[in-house]
Amino acid sequence: MSNNIKSGIGYLIPASAVVGFFIAILLGANILSIIIAVFGILGWVVYMLVVESKPPPLLGNLIILFGVLISVGVFMTYGQKANIHGGMVFQTDGLLIALAVLFFSVLTGILFRGQFSVSPDPQTLSSEEQDLVRRALNQPEGADPKVIVVKQAQEELEEAEEENPYAYNPYAYASDYYDDEDYEDEDEDDDEEDWNDEDEE
Repeated sequence: MSNNIKSGIGYLIPASAVVGFFIAILLGANILSIIIAVFGILGWVVYMLVVESKPPPLLGNLIILFGVLISVGVFMTYGQKANIHGGMVFQTDGLLIALAVLFFSVLTGILFRGQFSVSPDPQTLSSEEQDLVRRALNQPEGADPKVIVVKQAQEELEEAEEENPYAYNPYAYASDYYDDEDYEDEDEDDDEEDWNDEDEE
């Protein structure tokens, strides 16, 4: 089963979860709407892991969508309450929880958005190339010679870094760095020390 078919079947899970969420909201079952949204995104992720399908590029958008749904469910359940006069009173705790869920879901969705780009497999032919190959193979034998171009896998050439032989060489200084005067001064100092030692003896 190709990756596109696996992903297409997997999209049925979040789609059914979205439909179930709105049905639960319309029926007034706010807690059930939260449960449906949570299990919808979790069920879709588990399905993608079981069938070993590549994460689609819409993963970030789906995370944001279900984060919005969960935050709406939390707000409808804990963020508002009807008063005696038939009005609506906002609950601070529920409103803050809904905003926190919305913030982290949007942040996570933005991080995942665009991380998994669909890259074509270099060893497979594109749809246009497959059509050309089919046409060439279906031609009658008396027709022009068949020319089929097949892609070859390109070997990645690893460029070896040029090693600098003078990188860690302590003697790799310019020739002018070592002056003869320094050596002469050191020799004179050594001779003076030897004479002083002899005089002291």
